[in-house]
Amino acid sequence: MAGTMDKHYTVSNRNGIYTAGSDCVTVVGQVAGCDIQIVNHTEYEDEILAKIIPNREKDGWHIVKVTRHWPILINGVEMNRVHYLADGDVIDFLNAHCVFNIKDGRQAEPTIVHIHKNSKKLWVLFAAIMILCVTVGWRIYSSGRYILADEQIAEIETSLFSTRVDSIQLLRGDSVIESYAYASSPIGTAFLTTDSLIVTARHCIQPWLNKVLPYEYASIPGNTEWPIKKALFVETENQLSGNDEYRLRAWLTLTDENDYSFTLTSDDFRINRDYDDIVELGTYDTPQYWRSISHRYHRTDMMLGDIAYAKSDRPGRIALASEEDIRKMLRQRRTKLYFFGHPESGIGNNSLDIRADELRMQGKELEGTREDVFMLAHDGDLTPGFSGGPAIMRSGSGFKAVGVISVTDERNGHLSYSVPTSEIIKLQR
Repeated sequence: MAGTMDKHYTVSNRNGIYTAGSDCVTVVGQVAGCDIQIVNHTEYEDEILAKIIPNREKDGWHIVKVTRHWPILINGVEMNRVHYLADGDVIDFLNAHCVFNIKDGRQAEPTIVHIHKNSKKLWVLFAAIMILCVTVGWRIYSSGRYILADEQIAEIETSLFSTRVDSIQLLRGDSVIESYAYASSPIGTAFLTTDSLIVTARHCIQPWLNKVLPYEYASIPGNTEWPIKKALFVETENQLSGNDEYRLRAWLTLTDENDYSFTLTSDDFRINRDYDDIVELGTYDTPQYWRSISHRYHRTDMMLGDIAYAKSDRPGRIALASEEDIRKMLRQRRTKLYFFGHPESGIGNNSLDIRADELRMQGKELEGTREDVFMLAHDGDLTPGFSGGPAIMRSGSGFKAVGVISVTDERNGHLSYSVPTSEIIKLQR
């Protein structure tokens, strides 16, 4: 093929056609935002399966396999990582049988038709409506229980901080190579525990972590934002060299209710990288890597790494719930939660806000195995500034933090998640 300026391609299947331009990167996956969306048929399939990318010489296209767990077949043969596509190649993604065709002539406006199975049966919707009615009735019946008293709220507020990331440094060993100062700083929340820990969400001290969603992985190499570019560089260099020679360090300002401010760096915090997912990008010729704590293949437990804590020289008023406390809460099947944070639009301590909601999933869906407690699901209409703040539950005559506010589900905007505080206790061992 002598160039692709006057060529484009289509990916078709019996349910639809996707038309792409010569320079387009096509993302194939199972979440909203993918160019070609395929509905999964098991619980643990990857959200992103593959990318179709123009060749460096602009004379064709190749497909890069992103999923680690599921086969992709080209003309009936399982591909390894990269395959150079030819006209008429048949591609099998899980339950979708697709055909890749190269077309002559400049393409019309891209046509996106999601490739998916038929929708679920009507009786499933009816059952969901009945469950919702019962749930609403129970909530009305139980209203007024588990309410925090005003004096308890005032006590909690004395142990809250707004967080602001002012700048980031790129380091090689202990030497600073480059620095970056934010014009508009990422903000969040932190809280002080009874055992003198300053607790927050990890993405509040490493803000590059939550800037890219799983279905946007294909666009990372072209991202112009400095923290994203450097995070991509750091992970790639460290993966290729086999050591952690490079790192990013953030400088943060924390402010309490009395406008007292102090500074910490991300190096002052302890974090847990055990749940991190290293995503492979690019090709064999141009390898790139990205470190993510975003949930993938429907496993929200991957976000359990979204916590961090630093030592303080004074105790706060917020106690951390243990794993047993959380399991007891899950067995109750209904728990009122309160969320404390600094909404994104606010400035300093004046932005403090409180929201409330109930635990949204039954215990068996949250607990996972006997050894693990997974993410806590709720709503509360939380905005990004709440990240890192405490999810509070009334406990007896007092209260405890059962979670650290993490993220809103980008696929279901009505749902948000907190990391169980038992993960902080585990991290201290």
